[in-house]
Amino acid sequence: AHHEPQLTGNAGEIIARNEYAICIATIDGAVWIGHMKDKHASHPFKLPTSRVLTEELAQISDLPILDYESSSACQPIQYAAIDDVGYLKFNFYNGAMSTEQCNRLREALITARQQPTKIIVLLGGDDFWSNGMHLNSIEAADSAADESWENINAMNDLALEIINTDQQWVISALQGNAGAGGVFLAR
Repeated sequence: AHHEPQLTGNAGEIIARNEYAICIATIDGAVWIGHMKDKHASHPFKLPTSRVLTEELAQISDLPILDYESSSACQPIQYAAIDDVGYLKFNFYNGAMSTEQCNRLREALITARQQPTKIIVLLGGDDFWSNGMHLNSIEAADSAADESWENINAMNDLALEIINTDQQWVISALQGNAGAGGVFLAR
């Protein structure tokens, strides 16, 4: 859960969402809930809240959907430039990168490459730089084999974008642990 500094609403009401989280109004502001367990699922692990509450969220027609360029406190992908250096942060839950997250990070990198910077620093997240594929999303998919293949290809596409960045230097700044595919992505 993350504090939301700007959004407000009636306490208990879902007031916004992003790619994986929902924002719930509280008495004194709002809070983002990023992951939760589905009490009706057969698996014991957490998934993105927007995935667990898909049916509930579909019933809210005017719910704002915020993307990674918004100023929200709970955006997993953030970009900021200072002088000639662009900083691309990707703070994914437990460092795991789902197919969708790899694709969004790839899009963010493409956007960052279009900026007038000389260096792009890949910051990873607060606790983990990256731990590679999102095994919980794979296990919860209708076809784990298909989702595994899609996740591998999305990570490969992201790596290819990094390799093909020829107008800026790309630096992987590991502030936290990296594991599995995340190690190779940093390399």
